[in-house]
Amino acid sequence: MDTYGDFFKELGPAQEKITRVIRDEEAQFNKTIAQGMKVFEKKAAQLKAAGKKELSGADAFFLASSMGFPLDLTEIMCDQRGLTVN
Repeated sequence: MDTYGDFFKELGPAQEKITRVIRDEEAQFNKTIAQGMKVFEKKAAQLKAAGKKELSGADAFFLASSMGFPLDLTEIMCDQRGLTVN
């Protein structure tokens, strides 16, 4: 508000709504990440139990498309666990 208030006069009256929308979006994103983490951890445990080291493209796609879990985060987490993504 302090930075752009002079240029965008409509920000002042909408500040409360803008703040609420941002908080709601952040909460939803955190919920999505938490759900995706559960699914990822389950898949990673299954791979480890089977002695495999590669998360399938289908699993990575499911995480991204159905769970909203970012592919780059899946790749980072796989790398941290010594896994790869097909």
